[in-house]
Amino acid sequence: PIKKVGEIGETVSGYDNVTVVLGKFDDTGLPRGCCDRIVLRRVYHHFLDPPDVMVQSLYRSLKPGGVIAVIDFTPRDDIPPPGGTPDRGGHGTPTGALTGEMTRNGFELVRQVEDWPGGESDYCVLFRRPN
Repeated sequence: PIKKVGEIGETVSGYDNVTVVLGKFDDTGLPRGCCDRIVLRRVYHHFLDPPDVMVQSLYRSLKPGGVIAVIDFTPRDDIPPPGGTPDRGGHGTPTGALTGEMTRNGFELVRQVEDWPGGESDYCVLFRRPN
């Protein structure tokens, strides 16, 4: 079930290494250079067209040398893309489009994780903010 931000905050209360932040469509809401690592799970394909604004916000949020893991899936042509997002062939993001969008905004490709679990269309790609 989908939880509201307050419910998520209650769930992680007591953990001193977890902070719940409500972001916007074009801004993570995270302070500049606050993160060593960021994980995006099945959300990248929802970034608005162009996705560069959110990618730049993610870049600013990472410390130099920080790593971001993007877990998403290749487009499904039986489901239309979310409203306001680029049409990349359906609901999802091709790895080539993801890599192009991340690298043109300053990230370095680290690697694509082989044999990522979750089905043949799921993938995980790691990127680094250069030092």
